[in-house]
Amino acid sequence: MSTALDLLEQAMEAAREELRLLKDGDEEGALELARDRARLVRESWILRDPSVAAEMSKALERLRQLHEGVVGEARRQREKIRDELREVHGKRKVYAAYGAHRPQKVGAAMSRFVDRKS
Repeated sequence: MSTALDLLEQAMEAAREELRLLKDGDEEGALELARDRARLVRESWILRDPSVAAEMSKALERLRQLHEGVVGEARRQREKIRDELREVHGKRKVYAAYGAHRPQKVGAAMSRFVDRKS
């Protein structure tokens, strides 16, 4: 087997692990694997051998399918985070509105305790 095909196999393994990490919520680990996968694909392209072009084409197609799965999971995670941020933002607005309509305790209480005899 050629070195380029070995590198593509390693890239596919990295893509599978990246997908697993994304599903587990480890975005930092997935990012590191994505960079590693990109490096492996670049190196395999540099080392490509015309004698294994058909096998390399099939391997690249399998890698493309894995990549689509990784991208789909990353988009789902992004939407999940975006929804959580919207929810937090909405709650913050509600809490801020309650705070704005609360009577000010300091000013109201001070007028009752002023010593008017002095």
